[in-house]
Amino acid sequence: MTRSHRSPHGGAHPSGVARIAVDLLGGDGAPAVVVDGALRACSADPDLHLLLVGPQDVADGVISALPIADRERVSVVAVDDAVGMADAPLRNIRRSTSVRAAAEAVYTGRVDGMVSAGSSGAAVAASAHVLGRLRGVRRPGLAAQLPTEHGPVLLIDVGVTLDATMLELVQHAVLGTAYAAVALGIARPRVGLLSIGSEPGKGDRLRRAVSIALSDVPLPAGGRYVGLVEGFDVPRGGPADVIVTDGFTGNVLLKGLEAAMATARRLMQSTQQARDGSEAVAPSQRSAPECDPSGPDPRTPTSGDGAASARDQDASARDEAARIHDGAVHRHDAAAPPRGGAATAPVPEGDGAASRREETTPGLRDGHAREGGHDADVRRPAQHEAAAVLLGVAGDVVVCHGSATGADIADGIALAARLHRDHITPAVAGLADDLLAELSSAGGLTIRDALGERS
Repeated sequence: MTRSHRSPHGGAHPSGVARIAVDLLGGDGAPAVVVDGALRACSADPDLHLLLVGPQDVADGVISALPIADRERVSVVAVDDAVGMADAPLRNIRRSTSVRAAAEAVYTGRVDGMVSAGSSGAAVAASAHVLGRLRGVRRPGLAAQLPTEHGPVLLIDVGVTLDATMLELVQHAVLGTAYAAVALGIARPRVGLLSIGSEPGKGDRLRRAVSIALSDVPLPAGGRYVGLVEGFDVPRGGPADVIVTDGFTGNVLLKGLEAAMATARRLMQSTQQARDGSEAVAPSQRSAPECDPSGPDPRTPTSGDGAASARDQDASARDEAARIHDGAVHRHDAAAPPRGGAATAPVPEGDGAASRREETTPGLRDGHAREGGHDADVRRPAQHEAAAVLLGVAGDVVVCHGSATGADIADGIALAARLHRDHITPAVAGLADDLLAELSSAGGLTIRDALGERS
């Protein structure tokens, strides 16, 4: 792993401590949302140290809101400039901005990783320029982890390679396979290529060429290419553990899934609230049954088999309705990530990073990986779908979407801390390094070569 032929330096620190730089000016709701996320993360993880990069007064507000005992875990780099969502990332790459200052803190060893919810282009450009790319990597890729009923699915790329080349997509397949093995604990990950159909030959010229190339490339960690997959395979899961696409398609797909799931959740909540309201009608508002004043209503069983049967039928109907509702909620929860909650559910107050950090991360290192496509009896890694990992750079970089909530930012910080604590980035580089370099040598892969060999 290289950092633009430079080496970072920094003092030693306890192994359990994670030092994360947070871009206070990144995101649509910045700085308020980022402040909220930083406070959540700091409260949830006692071993987390934050470097707040942004205006001094905003950082001071975060520090003052923390308990006195926790304030020593937060330091500040005062920066007033940010790269806006509409700004050209490459034109601002050398300017003193909050995202560049965060990347420089990672490079110098002052922190272990960085999180930004600002312009993904600016975060990628600053990270690649300051930290450097892994050997042979043409362009990094953003990988988002999505929950499905069949286990996590890694979607790469979700925003970097808008005009991807064949070499870049194949390299992203290599990086995604290595990450799935190390971070998600999947042995022999299955890799699929997103297209308009699963039949061989479906898709445009680029997709057809990449499919041929992936059939011949030996993927790391025993990964294997399983062919083309379709859009509904992403939230449903099943055919593949890693799904490769260009950044334009991946970004559109991810945002569509987020919006669809947010809408589904609101509709289900409204339905549940309406049902709960109808069941909570006050007794005085209910219609009294017509009955003979001299005795009980002969239509209403009060004892014996008739009363028991009526009660059993009512209970059975309620159980069936609850089962159907719970099943629908489970299926919707597993299908795709919502915006506000680590793409399954929002991070609860007082929870989040700490509970996630306590989970054991299965992986190739401890021999508890699950076979691709088959659920094993292992403890699964924590979900961090509200944030994407930048793969292909020499450092731990997490990018949250621009409309991230405070819970999303806290989740991104927890993910960056986990990348450091579990040494995920060096492990991914170790698995993918030789193959990435080989693919990029001698001009790398070209569409003409792939299609010409099989024509």
